[in-house]
Amino acid sequence: MDYALKSIKMRADNGDTDAMVKLGKKFAVGDGVKKNRRKAEKYLKKAADKNSAAAYVELGKLYRAEFIFGNSSRAEELWTRAVSLGSAEAAYLIGRLYYQAGCVPRNRDKAESWYKIAVEKGYAPAQYELGDLYLYQYEGKEKESFELIKKAAEGGVAEAYETLGNLYAFSEIGITDNDKAVSAFNAAAKAGITSALTALACFYMDNGDVQKGLAAYEEAAEKGDKTAMSLLGDNYYFGDGAERDYDKAFYWYNRATNKSYPHTFFGVARCYLYGHGIEQDIGKAVKYLKGAADLDSDAMYELGNCYFNGWGVKQDNNEAKRLWQLAADKDNEDAQKALEKNFA
Repeated sequence: MDYALKSIKMRADNGDTDAMVKLGKKFAVGDGVKKNRRKAEKYLKKAADKNSAAAYVELGKLYRAEFIFGNSSRAEELWTRAVSLGSAEAAYLIGRLYYQAGCVPRNRDKAESWYKIAVEKGYAPAQYELGDLYLYQYEGKEKESFELIKKAAEGGVAEAYETLGNLYAFSEIGITDNDKAVSAFNAAAKAGITSALTALACFYMDNGDVQKGLAAYEEAAEKGDKTAMSLLGDNYYFGDGAERDYDKAFYWYNRATNKSYPHTFFGVARCYLYGHGIEQDIGKAVKYLKGAADLDSDAMYELGNCYFNGWGVKQDNNEAKRLWQLAADKDNEDAQKALEKNFA
C-alpha cells in the first residue's frame, strides 16, 4: 500500500468522514487496492452514519451495481437520503433510474422531477439529461431543451456538445448554424466522443465537402467507431464521394464485423458473394447474409437469390419466395421485381 493510501486509511480509521468515503470508493472499484465490496460498504456505511451525503451517493452506486440488474429500490432510498442532505448528484442519479439519455423512460415525469432538483443546483449532467428528455419525450419544449443542452455543454458535458452539434447541423427546430455545428462536434470529439466525429463526417458529406467528410470518417473509424467503419465501407464500395475501392470497402466492413457490429454483415456478405475485395466464397457469403437478413432488406433479397439459385445452400424456391416477400414488404424494389418475374 502506497503512502497516500496509507494516509487515507489512517485518517478513515481515525474517524475522518471524507477519508472514509475516499477509501470506500477505492475498495468499490479496485483503485490502488484489491476490489473488495465488503470493505467498500463498511467504510461508506461508517461515513453515512455521520450524515455524509457523498457516502449515501456512493452506497447507492454500490447497490445499483449489484448482480445483473442492481438493487434499484435500495439505491433510490439511499440517494433520496443524500438529496435531503443537499446532493445534486443524487437527484440526478435518481432521475437516471427513470430515464437515461436516448432511452425510453420508465417514468418520464418522475425523471423530470428529480432532474429538475439537480438542475436547480446547477448540476451540468442533469441539465443535459433533462434537455434530452424534453427533446425526445415531450412536445413543445424544444427551446427549453436547447437551452439546457447548451448550458450542459458550457458546463463541460461532452455528450451535450455532440447533441448540440446535431441540433445545429440537422435540427428542424430553427437553430441551424453550420459553424457552431462544426465547433460543437469538434469539442465533443476532443473530449473523447468518437461518434461526434462520425456525425461531423455526415455533416460534411451532406454539405458536399467530401474530403473533410472522408477524413473525419477515417479518424473516427481508426478510433474504433463502428458506424464510421460501416459508412466508410459503403463509401468505398459504391464510390460515393470516394474512388471505388473494393479492397478498402472489405477492410472496413470486416473491421466493424469483427467488433460484432451486425449492420456490416451485409457489406461483408456482398464482398464474399461477388468476390469484391476478397476471394469469392459463397459459403461465407451465405453465413453473413443469414446474420444480416433480420436487419437488412437487401440481405433478405440476396439470401433469397442464394436459395433460388442454389448458391451455397440447397435450392429452395419456397424459402426464396418467403425471403423476397419479406424484403418486398420493406419496399425493396429488387425483391418486388424478383417476385413479379418468378412467382407472378
